[in-house]
Parts: sequence; C-alpha cells; structure tokens
Amino acid sequence: GLSNLRILGPCSRQGVTRAMADADVVVVPPITCDALPRAALEAQARGIPVIATRVGGLPEIVEDGVTGRLIPPGDWIALRDALIVLTEDPALRHRWGHAARQRVQERFGATRTTAILRGVYAGVRAPPTINDP
Repeated sequence: GLSNLRILGPCSRQGVTRAMADADVVVVPPITCDALPRAALEAQARGIPVIATRVGGLPEIVEDGVTGRLIPPGDWIALRDALIVLTEDPALRHRWGHAARQRVQERFGATRTTAILRGVYAGVRAPPTINDP
C-alpha cells in the first residue's frame, strides 16, 4: 500500500532539498546516535511530519502524536503502520506538519537560539584580575 515510497539513502544537500520539496512524510532512521539530526529539523521546518525512532536527539525534535511519530528502533511493523496512517490521512499529515513547523520555530528558530546564546554570553565572566599594590 506504499506505492509512492522512495528510499533515498545518503544524498547531497541539493538532493535532500529536492526530495523534501516533494515529500509528504520524512522518515529519519537511526544511522548514528546524532544529538540533533538536521534532516528531522529541516523536514519539520518545511511543515513535513517526521517518523523517527527514539534514539539520540530525535525525541527532542519529534513530539509523538503531535509533530510526527516516534517508533522503537528496529520495529518495522510500527514504521509501516505509521507510514500507512500518514499517507492515508492528509488532514492528520497537515495538522502534524503545521505543528512541526511551529515547534521548530519556537524551539530551534533564530529568535530562541539568539536568546539562548545571549544568556550564555551574559553568564561568561572575564577572568579575575590581580590587583597589584
């Protein structure tokens, strides 16, 4: 029932951009234990729901049942079921995609990142000076 499924594997930046322009759903498998998988962030920033595993930083990016689906690593049945649900329900895909875009903007967008960095820099102190008599 997944006749439009395309498995891309590793690809260039341009390949990722082209693929996401056509995607309804993006699956981010746990190739490594990445702390902040860029593919998941990019997909959600484009309003595309993500199916991912509960590995590395993915649970911080994908909110299960809100912005996508989190499945156990290696559970091919759960992956299949999540793909079928999202491909057969455009309204759900749209809702999750919209929520994904908002979440990325709120949690990982430039405004929040800038505020966090300003806080870090504000907390950094110059080394103490030695007062010579």
